[in-house]
Amino acid sequence: MSEIKSLILNQPNVITQARYIFSDSEMKVLLFIIKCIQGLLNREDFEHNKVLYGEADYKIFFQLSEIDEKETNLTRFKKAIKDLRKRDFEINDAKRWLNVGFVNYGEYNYDLKKWEIQISHKLMPFMVSMAKGYTRFQLNTILRLNTSSQRLFMMFSQFNETGIFKIKADELRETLRYCTQILQVLFPDHQAFANKLIGHLVGKMQLKPFSDRLERIEDQSQAEGKPLASYAPLVRHIAKSDFEFNNS
Repeated sequence: MSEIKSLILNQPNVITQARYIFSDSEMKVLLFIIKCIQGLLNREDFEHNKVLYGEADYKIFFQLSEIDEKETNLTRFKKAIKDLRKRDFEINDAKRWLNVGFVNYGEYNYDLKKWEIQISHKLMPFMVSMAKGYTRFQLNTILRLNTSSQRLFMMFSQFNETGIFKIKADELRETLRYCTQILQVLFPDHQAFANKLIGHLVGKMQLKPFSDRLERIEDQSQAEGKPLASYAPLVRHIAKSDFEFNNS
């Protein structure tokens, strides 16, 4: 148990550091790509350095049911892949500046009912890093979770590396539990709003600062003798103005 409590989650990866809020479909594509790369890492019949770290861009072929067996909406996944093409990741350090898109292209064959997407070889080292990180959780399970939970699993996957974002595992769990509990009191009839807000905060890496604000509001509620639910309008305002949350 002591080993678990001392576990540090590290998030050095350019992808997990990204401030983007991925849609459900985008996140499913992202995690499926990681799953495919993880499958390659477990194989011994090909050259890892050549395939995963070479100069050739990486192609993935799949059917929609492999990502989501219940999904039948091609338009939604077309949009997800188009949106992923528009997202870019930037590295700017002492050694180099790099700006790379997540997906080079996406193609769907109507006759074969198969998708093809290509990942830049420049992005592959970071994708491989994430694939290696999933040592405690099964990607098949993660693919069935909601977007907020998937983002948390992405954080947990990075505990083997040293990076910018660090938080103790038990602290992250407690912060998430506390925020969820307080938001349930504040918005008992608007759980969709609360869930979306949690997802936004997780994606923006702002869960802990928001939790600190909630604690101060809870203290204020007790000091003034007012019900916590009466501060719901204030929390909505804080979420929008200080944490850039848009519920539209």
